[in-house]
Order: sequence, then structure tokens, then C-alpha cells
Amino acid sequence: MRNEKFRIRSIQSFFHTVLQNSEFCETVIDNNLHVTNWKRKQGCKCQYKHIVDWCGCSPNVFKPEDWPRLQATEDRPYYFARKFEPIINQQIIEQVETWIYGPRKGVTNLDSYWQNDYHFLDKSPLVEDSRISIYESFARLGLKQLQAINKACKVKFLSVVEATLYNMNDVFKGLLILYKAQTSDGNKPVILETQVRPIQHYIVYKGIGPTGRLKFLQVGSDYDLKEQIFRNFGRILGPFSDLGLIHKWGPGVQFSATFVWVDPTNTVAGSYEVKIEAGNQVLYHKPTFRQPLCPGTWSLKLLYEWELVAETLFLVIPLSVYNGHEVSSEQVKFLHNGPGQPYVDHDFTNVEALLGYTNKSAQQRQALSNSRRYGKDLREWTDSLVSSFWSVQDTCFVNQPLHPSGGALCLDLELDPCHLTSWSSHANDPKSVIRNFDVNNKIT
Repeated sequence: MRNEKFRIRSIQSFFHTVLQNSEFCETVIDNNLHVTNWKRKQGCKCQYKHIVDWCGCSPNVFKPEDWPRLQATEDRPYYFARKFEPIINQQIIEQVETWIYGPRKGVTNLDSYWQNDYHFLDKSPLVEDSRISIYESFARLGLKQLQAINKACKVKFLSVVEATLYNMNDVFKGLLILYKAQTSDGNKPVILETQVRPIQHYIVYKGIGPTGRLKFLQVGSDYDLKEQIFRNFGRILGPFSDLGLIHKWGPGVQFSATFVWVDPTNTVAGSYEVKIEAGNQVLYHKPTFRQPLCPGTWSLKLLYEWELVAETLFLVIPLSVYNGHEVSSEQVKFLHNGPGQPYVDHDFTNVEALLGYTNKSAQQRQALSNSRRYGKDLREWTDSLVSSFWSVQDTCFVNQPLHPSGGALCLDLELDPCHLTSWSSHANDPKSVIRNFDVNNKIT
């Protein structure tokens, strides 16, 4: 067992070794009994070199387009398949279960999927301060919406309990923030959940020549090279995030384009010429900028022959929390004032002139003023930024039988109990309930 401490993915060899050295060694079947979704062009790009000294490969997640491969296993001795991951694609899982057990009728929320992204009791791994900062902002915005409906309902945000990713029909529909709030009557805190949805800021100005191939631009972090997605599903970015860009193209000829990254002061952080190969492409571009990034609204611009083709705006969230504690008036000067030198060692004066960013004094003064905000002032600035990139969709309350109000917030506010909604993390989700099997392998 001591040797297993020094293995990479020891689970993939330990049980096999024990079996071969046991009384069951003659019962081993020379068949791995499973079908693996290998797409080696995507899964074998040496993306694990930071872990091992060999070029590791990893299978891809099954999607509906892989269905013929699964169907072809019907008459073969296969008992397992990998990989399935509902946050990437739940439809294929439902397709397999329907194939085995038949269609399920009248099942609520069959096309919905919830995945926990944060819980206040989880201490490892540490949650990025940018996530806590924006989760708290979401909760405050949810309460502001409620108080706008009923000004007599005085309520104070206390703390975030959970954050949940919410998908419907395999499309990201937003985040669900579960939090505690306190009413002015001093009663026991209520627990609310607010649904927020991202607002897209992607604009195509004109298709010039081969740039008509463009499908979309998306900025985020934690890129999964194999699945070609950002694992930071909410694409929550802070001053210490490593920015990246996914750009997708349809069929057409090879050409070169320029990506320009612009910070909130209209300073060009970087300008890069990128080759777009012929044919359908999903490509990833990752600049390396000095940190901390200046918080506020950034833009990523696509230029072709130095004409603006498209751009996407994205938010770098200010930190109201740093190392798990509320930021101080001294810390914000470091956290929110940019890197203090160019983002990269290159002069982009000509690019800024081309974009019309010759006079940036007003933006720089505003950024300096923003970098001094803390406490209530910082929270209000954060909320104003967040409300430009996320919209509050709905809020519900968690039923608490022992609470004087049953858990409801301000009885004249017509909020639904979370378990009766279709979207809440407390909503009914029969497909996710673990149940027993009878002797005929039927779900009971």
C-alpha cells in the first residue's frame, strides 16, 4: 500500500494488481468490459504534463452525436461506459436510461440539472475570493429587487450558504444563490434563494471577408482543452484570474485576425495576431497578463485588417472579500489599482490610437477613484457592475416549520416556497433520487 502513495491514478492499477495476485487470478476476463469515448485529437494533447512526465490522454464525455457508438455495444459484453458528465451533457444520460428502462412519463424537471458550486462548510479547496464577492452581490441584488416591490419590507443580507449551477436542456441558465437574510423585526433569519442569469454582451459589427466564418467569442477561465469549454461555468473573473478566449469558426479559408484586449481605462492590455485554420474550428487563445487586473468592464475586440469586426464585453469583479475576510481600505489600493505597470512588455500606443483611445485621463481618474472604494461604497460599486452583466430572475424562500413566519420573508411579499418552484435547488427532481432495484433489475 505504501507504493500506491507514489502512483498517478493508483485506482486504475491497484485492484487489477490485487486480483492477479489472488485466488481469483484464473477468473480474469481478457476484456475491459467497457466502452470508452476516445477522441484522441482532443483528448491527447499532453494537457497533463504538469502532473506526469508522459503525454497522458483522457476520454471525452459522451454526447448525443456519440449515440451510434453506444448503440453498437448492445450485443457485446460491455457493462460500463465512460465518460458521462451531466454538467456537460445530460441528454445522453437520459437517452441511455430510456434505452434500458423505457420512457419515463410525467417526471418533473427531467430536462433540468443542478450542480453545487459552493457550500460555506466546504473548506478545501479554497474558493476564489472573486466568487464569494459576486455571490454576495447576487444576494444583495435579489433583496434589492424584493424591497423595490415592497418598500415596507426591510431586510438585511447576512451570508451566502450555497451556490448552484443551473442547466436546462443542457444550456446554462444561470446561478442559484442560497443565503440567509434578517428582517427588521429581529426574528430568526430566513433562508432565500435567488436565480440570476448572465446578460450577453457579444456584438458582431460586420463580417469582412473570411470573418463571416465567426460563430462566437467567449471570455472565461479554467479552459478544458478536451471538452473545449470553460470549467468556470459562470465565467466569474477577478483581478487574479487567468483570462482566456474561446473562438468558434465555421467552414472557410485560412486567414489571420487580431485580438485586442482592453481594460476599463481604455488601455490596451494586449494585441495578438492569430491564425485561423481552414474548416470548422473551435480555438483557444490565452494571453499572459501581469496581475492584478483592473476591475470593471473589459472588452475583447476582433479586428481583421485593422477593422473592427466583433467584440465581447466581460466583467472583472472587484473583490469585497480577500483571503476570506472583508477587504480593508489599504488592501483595495493594491487589489483594484491594476498591475502598476504594463500588462505585457510591449508598447500598444499605435493600437490605442487606431481605436481612438488617445485621451484616457477621465477613465484613469475614475479607475483611481474606484480603487479607493471599500465597505458600503465598494459593495454599491460592485452591485452596479454586476447588474450590468447579470439579471435577477426570481427569488423563493426555504420553508422552515419552526420559524414564526414558516420561513417566508415579509408575509405580504408573494414569494413561492423553493420546493414548489421549477428552478430552485430545492425543487422536486425525481430523476436524481437514488432508489432500490428489484430482483429483475427494475427501478422501484
